[in-house]
Amino acid sequence: MKKIIWLAVMLAAGTAMAQSAFQLQPFVYDPDNACDVTAQWQNGTIVLAKNCTTATNAAAGVDIISPLEGQSISGLTELNFDYLNGGHCGAGAPRFNVVVDGKTYFLGCSSGTHTDLGNGWTHVEFGPTDFASAGIPTTGTLEDLLIIFDEGTDTPLTTGTPGSVTIDNVSVNGDVVGDSAKPTSKDQCKNGGWMTFQDPAFKNQGQCVSYVVSHRGGNH
Repeated sequence: MKKIIWLAVMLAAGTAMAQSAFQLQPFVYDPDNACDVTAQWQNGTIVLAKNCTTATNAAAGVDIISPLEGQSISGLTELNFDYLNGGHCGAGAPRFNVVVDGKTYFLGCSSGTHTDLGNGWTHVEFGPTDFASAGIPTTGTLEDLLIIFDEGTDTPLTTGTPGSVTIDNVSVNGDVVGDSAKPTSKDQCKNGGWMTFQDPAFKNQGQCVSYVVSHRGGNH
């Protein structure tokens, strides 16, 4: 339901979307209010956490808004992200969900190609070989791209702390979002556009406009 509401807001805020066809929208799924689950931008990174058991019907996630959606799956050539060392990186979470013709295929964190970046972060990349191993077809329509985090604090890991992860630099075909979208014009704040921003978040349109004015349209 939250995703449906958000999509309705985005349609009303066409100007904001026009500025960047590739965006990331964190969301949470917890229909029974049974878990402390969070998904949010924090200082330019995305923090996902599920502070309950894996079996609990709850998840944190990121909706990846990409112009590749609605196009042939053959156009998808790579997916990757960085995660902060010490965070949860398991077989099932965080994972890319790739939806093709109504069927969902999974690319779990631990199955990607890992590169220690030497700065406290690890780069995880998935390419055509990984797509084939996951059963992702080479024909059909790419309907949705998501990052899902639904393994809880009880999931054993070889390394890392269960239940939470911080990710950055999400990439689709080399197009990288390394920070949350910020308004760069007053028009982006209008028609509900102010509701689409999270880092910083705004209480109303006026606050969004004030941010643009004070930052002179900057992205900081």
